[in-house]
Amino acid sequence: TTISSNTVVLTVSYKAPSNLRVLGQTSAKVGEPAIILTASADGDAVEYQWSNGDQGAIVTCPTTAAGTYVLTVFAINESGNASAVVTITINPADAPKINEEPEDKTATVGDDVTFSIATEEGCTYQWYKNGQVVVGENGSTYTLNGVSKEDNGAQIYCDVTKNGTTAKSSTATLIVKNVAPLSVTIIGVKEAKVGDPTIVLTAVAEGQDLVYKWSTGELT
Repeated sequence: TTISSNTVVLTVSYKAPSNLRVLGQTSAKVGEPAIILTASADGDAVEYQWSNGDQGAIVTCPTTAAGTYVLTVFAINESGNASAVVTITINPADAPKINEEPEDKTATVGDDVTFSIATEEGCTYQWYKNGQVVVGENGSTYTLNGVSKEDNGAQIYCDVTKNGTTAKSSTATLIVKNVAPLSVTIIGVKEAKVGDPTIVLTAVAEGQDLVYKWSTGELT
């Protein structure tokens, strides 16, 4: 005689996620390599979901903008879930390094004058003259063509930017001098007799803003 026992149902379930950990560097500077974080939890058949929408155990965080960012990761399986919060800090990049500053220049009216700056690689530039942006001057050199007396005393500097951080160069001064007279021509009668009309002489020279001084002491 055979007697059948009651039927027993065996239920196998996954171990719920626990002990969720996030591994990896949590701070960097703008422009440095991206931060890579890895989530790891105890449990069976665990899947990971990040609050930024990424899925999987690994998430990549860019370093393009300074700020503080909070990410939550969820470890999930059919038996439950666990979560962890990680704070990521992206600090401003270091100021770009200026290797050679703009230098003071002395020129003559009509000359072309070039200011230059040398920096580390990867920088952008903006030149300023007397505190005003010089539109279109975005290279490591800035040339003023045909300077005039109005440019005398001009203050020149450059803003250097890399990874969102800007350094200001030292300020260079432009001194503009007049063209020196090359020769002087004296016009007028140079001989006379006693009683003749007064001799009038005229000096003529090429140059700007000239002052004439005669050996008699007169200035004209």
